[in-house]
Amino acid sequence: MITVTSKQRKDPPSSLLMNKNQNFNTSNQKKKRPLSDSNDEKSKKKVRIVENKHNTEKSTSPVLDDKNGNPEVSRKVYQTYLKNAFDALDKNDASFIQNMTNKLSLPRTSPESLSYATMGLVLDLLSNRVSQLDSPHCNSLILAILRTPNWSKQEESFLTSYVTFLSVLTSGIPKWHKEIVNVLISDFSRMAPSPKTATDLGNNAKPHHEYLQYLLRIIPTSLNVVLKSLVRSFPGKYCTKNDAVNYVSNLLAVMAYAPEIRFQLLTAIFEYCVKLDVELKNNLDEVDEDVEEEDIDDNDDEEEEEEDDDDDDEDDEEEDDDDDEEHEEYNADLTININELSEKLDRIMEKLLIGLQSLFTVENLNSGDGITVYRSLISIFKSYILSTSNTKSVQFILFHFSQQQPELIDAFLVSLIDITFDFSESLEQRIKAVQYLSSYLSRAKQVSKNQLIFVVSYLVNWLEKYVDERECEVGNGSGGMERFKMFYAILQCLLYIFCFRHEQLRKSVAEWECNINKFFQKMILTKFNPLKFCNETVALMFAKIAHQEDVAYCFSIIEHNRRDQFNSYSKTPGKHDQKSPSSSSSSSSKKASIINDSRILFFSKQEFLDLVAYFPFDPLILKRSKALIQGNYIEWSDIQSDDQDSDSNSDDYDDGSTYAREFVRKNSSVVADADVRDQIRKQLKSVRSTGADDVFDDTELE
Repeated sequence: MITVTSKQRKDPPSSLLMNKNQNFNTSNQKKKRPLSDSNDEKSKKKVRIVENKHNTEKSTSPVLDDKNGNPEVSRKVYQTYLKNAFDALDKNDASFIQNMTNKLSLPRTSPESLSYATMGLVLDLLSNRVSQLDSPHCNSLILAILRTPNWSKQEESFLTSYVTFLSVLTSGIPKWHKEIVNVLISDFSRMAPSPKTATDLGNNAKPHHEYLQYLLRIIPTSLNVVLKSLVRSFPGKYCTKNDAVNYVSNLLAVMAYAPEIRFQLLTAIFEYCVKLDVELKNNLDEVDEDVEEEDIDDNDDEEEEEEDDDDDDEDDEEEDDDDDEEHEEYNADLTININELSEKLDRIMEKLLIGLQSLFTVENLNSGDGITVYRSLISIFKSYILSTSNTKSVQFILFHFSQQQPELIDAFLVSLIDITFDFSESLEQRIKAVQYLSSYLSRAKQVSKNQLIFVVSYLVNWLEKYVDERECEVGNGSGGMERFKMFYAILQCLLYIFCFRHEQLRKSVAEWECNINKFFQKMILTKFNPLKFCNETVALMFAKIAHQEDVAYCFSIIEHNRRDQFNSYSKTPGKHDQKSPSSSSSSSSKKASIINDSRILFFSKQEFLDLVAYFPFDPLILKRSKALIQGNYIEWSDIQSDDQDSDSNSDDYDDGSTYAREFVRKNSSVVADADVRDQIRKQLKSVRSTGADDVFDDTELE
C-alpha cells in the first residue's frame, strides 16, 4: 500500500535510488557547473535555444541527454535543473518546464527520450516540489507524465516513484484526481487486477488499485468520480474476450475496497451480461430457424425431383450452388459469432461465480456483508433479468449463490412468490416469476423437502380457490381462454415440478403431500382443460410419470384434445382439400400453404406456448460456468434413471412410455395429405422445443 505523509520529503527514500552500476543517460558533466549564457569555449557548456511562447526572447537550458552513468551525478544535475526551472517559472519564463515536457513527451522509441530509470528520478524530484506544479504552465508537464506509455509494466522502483508522484499530486493539487482516475481506469481492459504469479510483476493493475485506494482514503468524495469513470469506461459489446474479462476482474477488485459502490458496479456487469446473453440466444434461434427451413426445402426438392426427374436445368443448378455457398458463408460467420459470444459470457460468469463466492460464507453473512450483496443480486435480478425476454445463462449466477445457505433459498423463493401474486406487477412479469419458480424448484439440488412442500401447498391452495371462483366463466362467451393465463402458468409450474420432484412429494406408498394426487385428478377434468393449453412436452411427460406413479391417467384426455384439434383443422379450407392446378406448381407457394395450414392448426395453442414455454434453468450451455454450478444442479437424466431403476419391470410404465413416445405419429395419420402430415410433425417438434429446449434434457417423446 502507498503511504504519503503530509510533509513533503526533502530526499526520496533510499529504495528509490538506482543501482550505481546502471547506465543512465544524463549529462556528461563530471561536476556541477552554474547555468549561464556564456559562450566561453573552455566551459564546455552546452546550451539549447528555446522559443518562448509569450515573447521572442531566447532562453537557455541545459541539454537533458540522459547519458550519465552515475545516478548521484544525474540526481544533482536534474535537481539543479528543476530548481532553475521553477525559479524561471516564478519570473514567468516557462522555457525550462517546456523543455522537460518535450523530453517526457518523446516516443519511447526515440533515442532522445528519457529512460524509465531517469524518469523515475525526475518523478522523485517533482514529488518534492509538487506545490510548485500548481501553475497553468505545468499542465502540459503533468499530462505528459500521466500519459507515460506502459508505465505499469516497468520495474518496481519506477512503479513506486510513479504512484508516489500521483499520490502526492492528488493531495497537493486535488483538482488533478479526476484526470488521474480516468487515465488509470482506461487501462483496466488491458490488464488483470493483480499478478498471476509471484514472478509475473508486469502488465497488471496492482499499482492502479493502490492509487485508487489511497485516493478514496484522502478524498472520500472522489467515490462518485471513480464510479462514473468505471461505468463510462466499460468495454462495448463487441470488444475482445480478454478486454471484457480483464475489465470485469478489475471491477471485482474495486468492490473489495469500495463496497459503497458495489451495487452500481454489479448492476453494470449484469447489464452487460444480459446484452451478451440476449444476443447469444438470438443467434442460436436464428440457427434453429435455418435448420427448420432447410428441412422444409429438402422436402420440396425431393418432390420436385420426383415430378421433374426427366428435366435437367443447368442454370437452376448453378443458382442453387451459389445460394448454398452464400448460405454456408453466412452460417460460418454466425457460428463464429456464437462461439465468441458464448466464450466471452462464460468467462465473465466464471469470474463472478468465483469472485463473489467468499461473500456467502457463514461469517460474511453474519457480518451483514454477504446479505447486502445478496440483496443487490435479488434487486438486479428483478430489474434486469426477470424483465428481459428469455435469457438463457446469466440467471444461473443467482441460481448458484442462492443455494449457498438455506436462508438464501428462502429469500429467493419468497421474492418470486411475492412477484407472482403482486397485482401491481405486469402480467408478463408475474408469469415470468412463475416460470422461474417452477424451474428453480425443479433444478435446485439444495432445496429442502420442507421448502418444496411449502411452495407447492401455497400454489395448490391458490389454484383450488381460482377454480372454485372462475370455472363458471369458461365458455360463457365473454372472452377467450387467454383470460386465464395465470391459471395455466401456475398449473404448468406444478406439472413441471412433479416431473422432477415426485419422489419428494410422496408421503408414503399410498399417500401424497398436499393430497397432490387428488388435486391433479380434479384439475385435469376442469373446464379449463389444462392439458390442452400447457406446454406439450411438459403435459406428455407429466402424463407418463403420473401414470407410472398411479396419480392420474391423462392420455385419454390428451388424445381427445388432439383429435379435436385435427378435426378442427380438417374442417378448415386448406391445401389438403384442394387439388393442385398443375404438377409444376411453385415450391414457394406449396411451402407457404403448408406453413399457413400448420399455423391454423396450432394457433389456439401457440398463444399460450409463447407465454409459458420458458424454462430459465434448462441445462447451461457454457462449459466453465456449468462446471461451477454442477454440484447444485439436478439433471433430468438423474431423475429418469432413478425412475427406470425403481420401475424397470413395470408393464404399466412401459405401456405409458410407449404411448407417449408414439403419440404424435399415431394421431398424425388423421390427415391424409402426406406433405401436410410431414409438416405437422415438424411443427409438433418445433412446438415442443419452442422456449423449452432441453426441458427434460433428453426426453423419450421425440
